[in-house]
Amino acid sequence: MVLNPGLSGKEDGELVDELEFIALDDEFGPESVSDEDREAGNYFWALMGGSALREILKKLDTPALIDELTKVANESASTCKAEDALKRLRVLKMFDPRVEKKVPNKADWMILTVLPVTPPNYAPWCPWREAGLLLRT
Repeated sequence: MVLNPGLSGKEDGELVDELEFIALDDEFGPESVSDEDREAGNYFWALMGGSALREILKKLDTPALIDELTKVANESASTCKAEDALKRLRVLKMFDPRVEKKVPNKADWMILTVLPVTPPNYAPWCPWREAGLLLRT
């Protein structure tokens, strides 16, 4: 997923395959552009998987999107568009930084970066009746 298109002609958020990624990175990546372009952010940058989604969620301007969807929901003549905007608003309001909360939420926190694993000493034992064994879950 393209996170910074630079001078490549791609759009932000566009999906590219592996061969296209390699070609674009060789031609427009941070190592192949001038120092001035690198400092200005005019280089191609793309990631795959959860790390790409996390970066996109970090760049998400939640207050502006909430304001835009509220306007669409209030002014839309189509009930379908208004309902879609309201569905998205329900989710986005949980991440609104303008609302005072005990614990603030950020959209990029939905992507796990560390996977919690219970140590073996604390894992519960479960009986497996067919074999007459005790197994850890």
